[in-house]
Amino acid sequence: MIENYEEYKRKVLNEPHVSMTIEGSIWTGAVQLAPLPVPTACKAAECKKKEGKNPMDDKVYYLESRIYNTASQKVSAFATQFGINDDPDPRTPAELVERITAGKYILPDATKRKAYSALDGIRWRDPAVKEDTDGYKAAVKAMKVQQQIAEDIIKLKDPATDGLAALQAFEAWQPTVATTTAQ
Repeated sequence: MIENYEEYKRKVLNEPHVSMTIEGSIWTGAVQLAPLPVPTACKAAECKKKEGKNPMDDKVYYLESRIYNTASQKVSAFATQFGINDDPDPRTPAELVERITAGKYILPDATKRKAYSALDGIRWRDPAVKEDTDGYKAAVKAMKVQQQIAEDIIKLKDPATDGLAALQAFEAWQPTVATTTAQ
């Protein structure tokens, strides 16, 4: 048994042929710990750079994060609007029977996918709601153009006034038939 660190260091760390097994891996050789660098005092020029943070950076970051969150919400809303998202799966046997009797499902194509159970691959959605992938892609593409315009205004103009107005305009923007068919 090893009694203290010095004995451990002499017997284990300096032993050239130590083998250890950890979850099937074999390590050979001694473990060497590198000394940590001692922190030094901050040089005057470096400290001033850290202290002189531009307060507009926080505003730009905040507005950009709002833009990204709004864009994510819009993409999710477009997926529902253009019939890309399916309804949630039924959670109870009664709900399952109700959906089947109402015809709110689409059976999978047996040639495309192997089913592992009777319910595997069933799309729980109203067949009357058609998927419009072209419309969805066009709406997302038009939204990305509006997003880029808002980001440019936030970064290149005054974030407090012009940037906030650009964010609000982007939040209010909705695709129209003209934007989705022109893409």
